[in-house]
Amino acid sequence: MNYGYARVSTKEQNAQRQAEGIAAAKARDVRFGRKPKEKPPEYPTVLEAWRRKELSARAAATKLGVTHKTFQKWAEQDTLR
Repeated sequence: MNYGYARVSTKEQNAQRQAEGIAAAKARDVRFGRKPKEKPPEYPTVLEAWRRKELSARAAATKLGVTHKTFQKWAEQDTLR
């Protein structure tokens, strides 16, 4: 018996079922992944200070209690709007 074919066939079937489930969830507007972290109330003030080069990204992030990567992501999102 050729077990290699059975393994590949099962793997393909699982992938197909998973793709169908994801498509059905997206049709129902299900959000995947972690919920985005909320920006603290002082974020706009800190962002403006960072834009005026009064603060580094790391210093701004420390003031907000987030990582510098999170701060940079938020700042990039706000400049795209």
